[in-house]
This record gives sequence, C-alpha cells and structure tokens, in this order.
Amino acid sequence: MTRGSGSDGLRRILVLGATGATGREVVDQALAAGHHVTAFVRRPVLPAHPMLDTVVGDPVDDVAALAVAAKGQDAVISALGNTLALRDGRHPKILARAARTLVGAAADAGVARAVVMLSYGSAATAPLAPPLIRLLGKTVLRKDFDDLARAVRVLESSTLDWTVCHFGALVDGPRTGLATASAALTRPAAYRIRRADLAEVLLRVALTDAHPKRSVVVSGPAARS
Repeated sequence: MTRGSGSDGLRRILVLGATGATGREVVDQALAAGHHVTAFVRRPVLPAHPMLDTVVGDPVDDVAALAVAAKGQDAVISALGNTLALRDGRHPKILARAARTLVGAAADAGVARAVVMLSYGSAATAPLAPPLIRLLGKTVLRKDFDDLARAVRVLESSTLDWTVCHFGALVDGPRTGLATASAALTRPAAYRIRRADLAEVLLRVALTDAHPKRSVVVSGPAARS
C-alpha cells in the first residue's frame, strides 16, 4: 500500500545524512522519481534542484530544527552512520542520540513513518552474523554495535511507524534493481550491497506500509555461480 497524500503518487521525503554516499543516492533517486526532498544537513553542499530544499541543522541534537524540517513530510529516511572504530576510535557514536532526536522531532511534527539504515550484525541481526562479525562486534566495534542496539531500542519504545534496514558491506556501482528486504532476518543473499541498491530499498520501504515496526535485512543480488 502506498503511503502519502499526493494523488499523483509523489511524496515529500526528509533525508538525514543526505551528504553521505548513501544519502546522496537516496536524494538523487527520490528526485529522479519526481518526489520532493528536504535534506537536513550540517553543511549545504548539495547541488540545487527545483524539488530539493536544504535545511541546515544538527540531526544528532537539534530536535526543534528537525521538527520544523519534518513538518508536512510523508516520511523520514535516515542515512546517518557512525565513523567506525577501525577508522577512528575516538569519534563519538551518534546513532542512538540521533534516534532520540528523530523520535522527538517526528512527534512534534506529526510525522509517523521513519526508515533507518543500520549495519548488519547489530541489534536483532547479531545472532545471525558470521563469526568474524560477531567477534568484531564484541571487541573493536563494541562501542559501535552497542550504539546501534541502543538506537533500535529508542525506535522500539516510540510511537513511530519505523523500519530498520540492516545492510552489509557497502560498495559503489550502478543500481541493479534486484535488491530485496526480508523480515525473516536471515543472512543476506549477498553480503556486499551497492549503495544505489540500498537507497532504492530505503525509498521503497519508506513510501509504503511494508515492514512496520520491524527490522529487515537488505540483500543485493546473489553472485552468479
């Protein structure tokens, strides 16, 4: 069932993390489909587009500014991510805080639908992850995975119509159109997934009633034998 109020099927979407690699894919695909996009960003660096509004603010802590940006939106997509400890162990973990800010802002703005992307191997997918991922989640990536688990608990305790999309290793490349989202929480058919494919799934899930209040696993197309 398609979500939103536009009789022409076009929607208003708020994107967090819109200047990151996956967030830009979400913005580009949404604009290409004719949707109106509001990008809530720390730095206004996105190219101008007649269907794109850019709002400057901090998605981690600024509930009031995010609520203003969320007003009138059909859905919020969060493409925010932590800087992994493997790259910079001193970098603060932001996703649980960002989830609390999103929940508060959405409630203030009257927005019900939110889709959040989180790494596979965290939260509900932790028991399913390969041994190496589980080991990393208990050692060098423990702070990251703990933060992701807290973010999910924030969403679970909210009134939002949320969906968490768990993804594997992100790679570049054109969209295949073959990515899927499964609520069965199995291992991904292919652990690597193109950012363009993940963005397509985030949009598809956000603009429908698929997987409400559920975590799903996003898979790219399986490698051919």
